[in-house]
Amino acid sequence: MSLLATRRSRLAASATAAVLVVGASLAVAAPAATAAVLNNVTITTVTPSKVAAGQANRVILINGTNFDEDQITGITLGSDPDCANLQSYVVTSATQISVKTPAAVPAASNPATAAPGCVATTGAAEDVTVLQVDASGATGSVTKSAAVTFVPPPSLTALVTTAGSEAYPAYTENSAELTDATKRVRDLTTAGGQAIRIKASGDFAFSGATSAGLSGTLGGKPLTTVGFLTPLGATQAATAAGDAGNYWIARTGTALTASATPTLSITQGTVTRNFVVADHGLTIVATPVVTSLDVNSGKVNAATTVKITGTGFSGTPADLSVTFCGVAAPTPTASTLTSITVTTPTTVSGTAGTGLGTATAGVCPVVVTKGGVSSPVTSSTYFAFLDR
Repeated sequence: MSLLATRRSRLAASATAAVLVVGASLAVAAPAATAAVLNNVTITTVTPSKVAAGQANRVILINGTNFDEDQITGITLGSDPDCANLQSYVVTSATQISVKTPAAVPAASNPATAAPGCVATTGAAEDVTVLQVDASGATGSVTKSAAVTFVPPPSLTALVTTAGSEAYPAYTENSAELTDATKRVRDLTTAGGQAIRIKASGDFAFSGATSAGLSGTLGGKPLTTVGFLTPLGATQAATAAGDAGNYWIARTGTALTASATPTLSITQGTVTRNFVVADHGLTIVATPVVTSLDVNSGKVNAATTVKITGTGFSGTPADLSVTFCGVAAPTPTASTLTSITVTTPTTVSGTAGTGLGTATAGVCPVVVTKGGVSSPVTSSTYFAFLDR
């Protein structure tokens, strides 16, 4: 039998017992219901004191004394009816109760508050109550006043698909000003260090105030906040509250893990909200790295087949582009995650070592690009074009 079923059975049995006492003899009355505290239960602290409003499965710890699974019947978090007499609790010890906030209730089914979840009075401190009953059917409760505050969680712009509109609220900063939203770059490299722009929803603004405690992670790696922008793109003071719909500029950390579905977590006002890739549109791609070339030289004006070895490539040749001295080579003839087979571009002779313009004669860096991300140039990535 589930814990919830056990609790319901116990409550039903207690209620039945009270009725039987009344029916057996008019001289023996059932114990009167009372608001008194049973078993000397106390609530000392509630942590965290701030909880994301309207978010399900937020764990709240109620600390106190004399908690008893057999006497506790429910937990009430604040004034919202959606969070009254919650059964999603566990009495972990005589001094602690763990309770989860419930799943959001559609506004249509909750006309009293017209809002989902525990959000009746967001921003105001709410009471936390432990409900009780004893074996005789007497009820009681203990309340900690102003113990928890439901705070609006960070919110991103909604996903839109209208032509010319932003498809997602987050993208790399160097592509943010492109008028064609489809060309904004949302691929971040595993090397990190890229600035991304994250747009808040129209009814919530990221705040630069110190008290807001704004921070975040992407794919489990910390993001570094580097600035704030107003809706018009003007720089905000770091202590300004900002306007609704403002932008947060953050920079990715190092050593990210490649992922097509990284979770973006944003914390503000001590509450955190997680966003999946469908919410933000960002992906983390492995940075292409060239480690060696099987052929290091070839004649100009002649297509030399070169096998490039490295990491972070693709098994689909069309996903990759290769340049020699900035001149594009033909599409690779074959590729895997660790190798690329390509022919050198047609070149014209020139002064050895210059590599200027289209005259690629000389020592040329070989660069592999995938998804807009290019490999770094190292001592292992040079190819020499020979005039003769």
